[in-house]
Amino acid sequence: MAASTTSSTCSAGGMTCSTSLLTSRQEIKKELEKMFESITKVKRLFVVDGAKICVIFNPNKEKVDFGADITFRSHVILAFKTDTPGKVVNKIKETIPQKYSTSELSQNTISGKPIFQWLNLE
Repeated sequence: MAASTTSSTCSAGGMTCSTSLLTSRQEIKKELEKMFESITKVKRLFVVDGAKICVIFNPNKEKVDFGADITFRSHVILAFKTDTPGKVVNKIKETIPQKYSTSELSQNTISGKPIFQWLNLE
């Protein structure tokens, strides 16, 4: 089954956003490789086995602020709800090349908003 992708522009940070419905590691890897071609920050909402995970590719390791004193300077940031199964998170983590630093943000809300709404993905 091929990945299904839709694209839109986010208002926060001017990053390009899209949603990908994925089922296999091969599909995940293919979508991540597209992101890794970018020279600017991009974020994509991946839906893997029914669970949502926001993947932010930050090629220049710029400061990415999530409010409430949560800041990352990683190449790849995975943001997801606290009840997201570890096996789903690992499906994505296992496909990220080791040359990229990775951080995880497991939160249901950020600054009082649902996490995906705060990330402008809902």
